[in-house]
Amino acid sequence: MSQTYTFTKIFSTPVPHSSESDLVTISKIVVPRIQRPYAQGRNGEAETKIRENFLKEIFKSLKNDSPMDMNFIYGAVKENKENDSAEFVMELLDGQQRFTTLYLLHWYLLNKEDKQDDPAYEPIRYALKSFVYETRTTATKFCKSLSVYVCDLDDEKPSEKINKARWYYRSYDKDSTIAGMLVMLLTHIIKIIELLMPLIKWIIFSSMYCH
Repeated sequence: MSQTYTFTKIFSTPVPHSSESDLVTISKIVVPRIQRPYAQGRNGEAETKIRENFLKEIFKSLKNDSPMDMNFIYGAVKENKENDSAEFVMELLDGQQRFTTLYLLHWYLLNKEDKQDDPAYEPIRYALKSFVYETRTTATKFCKSLSVYVCDLDDEKPSEKINKARWYYRSYDKDSTIAGMLVMLLTHIIKIIELLMPLIKWIIFSSMYCH
C-alpha cells in the first residue's frame, strides 16, 4: 500500500514495518555509509540541470498552491535496540538527494522567516534534527549542528553565515556532501525563494509529498 507523507509527517505518521498491519513511528531517517555524497549541489553540468529542474518543479507547485508529488523514497525500517525504549530508524536507500534538498529548504525558510523559536513550527525543528547523514563523520556532525543553528539571514547569505559559525570546522571544507549543501544554499535556493517569497506563505511545510 502506498502512502503519502510530507517532510514533517513522515516522523509522526505510523508506517508499515514487518507487515501492513504492523505500524511503527520513525524517529530518525538515516543516510547510510553505503550511499554516495549529496550530489544535487555539485557544479557539474548534469547536476546543475537536475538541480534547477527539481527546484523549478517545487516552486511551480508553490506558485500554483498545489501539492507536489515527489515520487517514492525507499528505505529499510529497522528497530534500534541500543535504547531501552523502542525506536525505529529508516535507512534511506533511494530518495536521498530529494530529501536532502527538502531538509535544506526547510532549514532556510525557518531561519529566513524567523520561526526557529515559534512553538507552531516544532514539527519542522524535530524533522530537521531527525535527519542524519552517516556517509562521513564530518557530514554527520555538520547536519547535527546545522539542524539547530539559528541565524539572521537578512544581512548575509546562509553559506557565509555557516562558514563563520563557531561550530563550523575547516575540515568540513573537504567533505563533498557539505560542499554541495553550501552550494545549494548559496545560489539556487536563495535565488528562487527570493523571487517567489511573497507567494510561498509556508505552503512548502504542508505540500511536498513523498511515498
